[in-house]
Amino acid sequence: MDFVVAEIDGTETAPTFRWYVDADRRQTLEQTRLGRRVLCTDRHSWSSERIVAAFRGQWNVEELFRRAKKGGVAPWGPSFQHADGSLRLHTFATVIGSCW
Repeated sequence: MDFVVAEIDGTETAPTFRWYVDADRRQTLEQTRLGRRVLCTDRHSWSSERIVAAFRGQWNVEELFRRAKKGGVAPWGPSFQHADGSLRLHTFATVIGSCW
């Protein structure tokens, strides 16, 4: 943490310790490094924009499922379908319905 500055002063028998946050260093770090994500992919033929769009799209779908489980945007209650196809259709309709 380059923006936290520590100073040790005093004497050999009575040392003192002081620390503070250097606002300029912190701002520089926030603008250049903090809050960044590193995306790793094997899609070498994709542009950077396409990779970021795919990541954001995946995040949006995951967020919809989190909300649905909590009862948010498109809550789904107990599903009483007895076949995999029916359950897939119910899930698909729920996700599509929450996008509109």
